[in-house]
Amino acid sequence: MLSAPCPLEQPPCDENWVELWQDAVVHASTWSQAVRTRIYSCKCPRKHTIHFDGEHLGLYVWSRQTIVVQESLQLLLKQMQRGQSGFGALLEGQQEAFRRAPECAVLSEETWRKASLDFFRLVGRQIMECCSICGPHPEVLLCDGIVGIANSDGGKRPGGLASSSHDFRRPFTHPSRSADGAALEKQLVAGRDYCAAGLEGGGMKRRLVLQPELRELIARVSRHRPVSEKLGQRLSEGEYLGLKGSLANDDVRLVTRFVPGDGEGPVPANTRRRLLVEQRQMVRDKNRAMLRLLEGIELEQAARGGSPRLWEHWPCEWGELLYDLGAHDSDDGVIGHSDGLAVVRELLLGRDASVEDRRQLGEHSPILRRVLDAQGGHRFPAFFMLALHHLYELTLLARGNTGYGDGMQEGWVVAALRPLGRAVALQHLSRERGPLTEAEAASLAEARTSAQDLLPGVEGSQPNALQWEAMSQLVERGLLRGRLGRDEEGNRMHPLPAGHTFRAEQDALGHYALPGWEQKRGLPRYTSFEHEDGRSRTSEEFKCATGQTVGDWDAANVPGLVKGGSKSTKRGKRPHRSRGAFVLCCTHRVISGFHFFLRGESLRDAFAVLYTRLDREELPKYVVYDNACQLRNYCMRREPAFFSDVTFVVDRFHYAKAGAEVHKCGPSNATEYYDALRWVNTSAVESVNSFLKKFRVLGWYSGLSSLMVFLPILLSGFNVDLSRVDDAKLSIAVPARLWSEAFRAVLLGR
Repeated sequence: MLSAPCPLEQPPCDENWVELWQDAVVHASTWSQAVRTRIYSCKCPRKHTIHFDGEHLGLYVWSRQTIVVQESLQLLLKQMQRGQSGFGALLEGQQEAFRRAPECAVLSEETWRKASLDFFRLVGRQIMECCSICGPHPEVLLCDGIVGIANSDGGKRPGGLASSSHDFRRPFTHPSRSADGAALEKQLVAGRDYCAAGLEGGGMKRRLVLQPELRELIARVSRHRPVSEKLGQRLSEGEYLGLKGSLANDDVRLVTRFVPGDGEGPVPANTRRRLLVEQRQMVRDKNRAMLRLLEGIELEQAARGGSPRLWEHWPCEWGELLYDLGAHDSDDGVIGHSDGLAVVRELLLGRDASVEDRRQLGEHSPILRRVLDAQGGHRFPAFFMLALHHLYELTLLARGNTGYGDGMQEGWVVAALRPLGRAVALQHLSRERGPLTEAEAASLAEARTSAQDLLPGVEGSQPNALQWEAMSQLVERGLLRGRLGRDEEGNRMHPLPAGHTFRAEQDALGHYALPGWEQKRGLPRYTSFEHEDGRSRTSEEFKCATGQTVGDWDAANVPGLVKGGSKSTKRGKRPHRSRGAFVLCCTHRVISGFHFFLRGESLRDAFAVLYTRLDREELPKYVVYDNACQLRNYCMRREPAFFSDVTFVVDRFHYAKAGAEVHKCGPSNATEYYDALRWVNTSAVESVNSFLKKFRVLGWYSGLSSLMVFLPILLSGFNVDLSRVDDAKLSIAVPARLWSEAFRAVLLGR
């Protein structure tokens, strides 16, 4: 007999309680027991009732006649998590032993599913564990999408995640909407709000050499990818001389394409491109800096006893840098972080690199560190200084430092850059002409002092007191605060309240419950280069060197997306819809959260999570992603100041791939070059994906609401089961409920 607690007070209707007895069955996965339950009810039309609550006995009262043992529900879920079998197979195996008993009562599989779903929805367990080593905001964050959680198979089952009804649903990456339905929008202008990478638009560009035909030749000179079908071809002498001639040409509008003539080697065929007048001198200066670099490498090779014929021989330590300057991605990643900028500034001002400077370059600017080490470890050669100065300027401005000032004032960024330009010019003059005059030496000392005072604030987006005082209150200060993700007063953004319209899509399709990962800002639509649903109008979302978006590439190349598929699956049988999940974790595989994508994986998935849920101070130092080169360009085009100190790198597994998935971006995107990532497992997220692949069937045939109940529990259990390498008895993941107030303050910084 099971009884509800005896009522101590009258019901709200002031009637009397009536004792009622009902027959019920307690169900476990391996046994069942008939029982009688006592409840108390009144006789009024509202039927106030005191039900039996089996929580203290480990029972879950699903209905008056059906009571389920909680342990059975938990064991079934645990075995699903650890094994390959589905829910039905596990239940069938456990019920097989007692279903033949004459008086047993066996629940159907459908009833078990409904009861377990209601139970876990009631429990409401979330992913609330953080890594005991990394904390809730790891310095190295791994992210990846797993396709095939649901596909066209699921579309045949109403309610499945792949149901065609989700084709009309706003995805996780959809621009946020206000209460009146208006989309949150930002209109960005190249040269004012961000630095473009191509020739179009105004302002500073994020590349040293902008003409694509010249960049390709520079990449081929590097010999960094000799096996590449296109970039691995050796240059002929005519092509190399044509490259130098194009770099020296005063008319930068001239387009030089190298095509074979009849019976002769490559010859130039000239056309002209459209280029803004104010852009021409900038392109000309950068080209000449690149030309000086190539000529300096030739002389250096000859001085070492080597061959100056760079079109025939490997350029030694300069190969990686030349390939970076010729690859399809932008060049601001060569220096990257503000700490790397600080070291480069010191070297540009004539200082020798210290041991700490070399360490900083190794952590943030590894390609420059390798060149510096090959040159003795103290200074770069003189022929590289002009190109290095241009790299410094374009990197500094690409970090969201454009658009300050107006027609009357030049702004705090330009004012800080001018002394550095004077110092570099005077040092170049002293190398070319000889010792400086007394007035020139005094001017150089003054320029060095001014640059040392003003530039650190620009590099870190933290102006000093004098710079802050000189900035206009409404324009420059407000612009800086907004770009750094702060509110109007300069404070951190507070989490959006529950039910806020900006949270609609992310609450429905995502699960980021860990403290510090609450949604703090809406996801804008950048009207200058995005469609109404947030998809890019250009090729910036394409997978590196494939000419396809990530979703399109997966649909065409990933085997086994269709149930029962394999590597031999024909292209014609690929699914029309390939939904999946996007997961973020640390290098120790502790999962921070996930969300579902309904349009195929895209760069906007990672951008949406990082921008809307983290403050700039909480962003990871390194984001590891299989398309990180494109993700960096994507982020630096939209929120450059916010992401300025994040280094985006491609994991070892994908960067080393060949064939259709080969990466042709520069080596500054490869984890192998960064000291801080040398011993890090950058493919840890792949093990999370292999765990999630066990639940593809669950995704095919489960509705979205059901998946959002089960997956957090499964992934939370995955976190809890992880053990530390240094002590197998200790768990890596620390649940948030165990955090003390002091520990919480340390982890969250507040």
